[in-house]
Order: sequence, then C-alpha cells, then structure tokens
Amino acid sequence: MSSSKTDSMTLSETLAVAVGLLDNNGVSSDNASDKQEDSSNNHHQTPIEKSIDILTKLQTQLSRSGTLSNNEVIDDVATSSLEFIGVEYHLGRAFLMLPTYQLGSNNNNNNSNSASPSILRKTNITRATDYFHAYLKKVDQLDLLNEATIKEYHTL
Repeated sequence: MSSSKTDSMTLSETLAVAVGLLDNNGVSSDNASDKQEDSSNNHHQTPIEKSIDILTKLQTQLSRSGTLSNNEVIDDVATSSLEFIGVEYHLGRAFLMLPTYQLGSNNNNNNSNSASPSILRKTNITRATDYFHAYLKKVDQLDLLNEATIKEYHTL
C-alpha cells in the first residue's frame, strides 16, 4: 500500500477498502481499492493479505491519533468513530480467511515460507483469536455487551 495514496484517503475510506477486500475477496465496486494497488510492497499479495496490511496500518493510525481511548464509554465515542471499534474484529476475520499455504511473498511473517500448513493455520488462528479478544475487550469496556455475553466472554 503506497503511503502517498493512503494519505489522501480518510480513515473511513481506508477501512471500507480493507473490508471490501475481505468481503469481496478483492473485487471492489469502487475505485478506492485501485489506490492500494500500485505499490511495489504489495506485489504478489492476495486480497486478504492486502486487507491485513491496510487494517494493521489503520489500527496503528487510530492508536496514535487517540481516536478510540481505552477509558471511554460509548457516549464519549464520536459517532464518526464508531465504525473503528471493529478494526480488530476485521483483522481476526482476515487471519481466519488466510489459506494454510503461503500464497504471497509478504504475509506479515516472512520466515513462514517453509512452515508446514498446520503450523501456518495454528499461527493464523492464534492471531485471529488475539484480535477477537481485543475486539471483545473493547466492546466490553464500552459496555456494549449484555450480561449473558459478558459472562460467556469472561469464561473464555
């Protein structure tokens, strides 16, 4: 993903591109994903890998900008920022969607080229689980879960 291209996109547009890559497996109906295509860093990346790169960078941008604070309640979150609550959820989805064989040359783990499919799958599931836990923790802190769901989540 070219940083000059993403600098011209809003955080919302960036999230839409990443989710579009996941939901459509790279087939996007708008030209926003075209802004992501011409970087030399993205050669041989699958749509899922591109989405992971975009979401990871978006997560970093959101953290640096303080868009979502750990001590906020839902009433403190700006309406325009609500969609960013799900970034970790989408990262979890993306890691579950990764194949068990190495497709692209840049899968956020360059040492995994010789790893067996079962090791790659276990790594992807572990990462997905970590992202889902981060998402659930954030939703729990914002008090968006009902009591039964909170109880079930804490038993995990």
